[in-house]
Amino acid sequence: MEFWQSVFFKLENREVICSIIKNTNDRENFRILLRDINVMLSVCLSSKSGVNIEKLRQLGIDLMSHLRTKFLASNGNAWILINPSLHSMCAHSWQLYQICSSSISVYSEQAQEHWNKFVASFKSGVGARARQHSVKVNLLDIFSRMLIMTHPVVATKHREIKCSVCNDLGHTARSKIHANSYGPYDEDQSLINDCYL
Repeated sequence: MEFWQSVFFKLENREVICSIIKNTNDRENFRILLRDINVMLSVCLSSKSGVNIEKLRQLGIDLMSHLRTKFLASNGNAWILINPSLHSMCAHSWQLYQICSSSISVYSEQAQEHWNKFVASFKSGVGARARQHSVKVNLLDIFSRMLIMTHPVVATKHREIKCSVCNDLGHTARSKIHANSYGPYDEDQSLINDCYL
């Protein structure tokens, strides 16, 4: 799981978020919504193969119908807005799995977004590593540094991964070794496992 999933969608954090909602029906509906979004994100961002397309489709249908029917104001209009990206992920990710032979996580924009901090550090500022004479040389230096960082020899020199739970090298706290240390993730994990063949 990614960092935002492990923090925001952690069960105790979801409970804190839901505790702000005063109406008990809305609180329970929002809790179910966050749980289902967590399951959908976990499946869509996973590199694991063998997704059960029908179960993923049904999860998307349930999530979208939950959004459209459970969050209604007294006048009958929805009080929660659906982001187009959320709609695309929930309602149409199963179609992408039907088209693709591999996981759809390879098509995410995480790799592109990952470069933003490097480009910003190369481009300007106190530690700028690109020449500031003109835009052309500045971009040339930025792209040169990006090419160097993606060179196979340089790319194999990864930093060592260290676990924050047991301080061992080679795995993280989110790995299967510490799956039980997250506590009550069982409901989410069983729903995630149901989405695979």
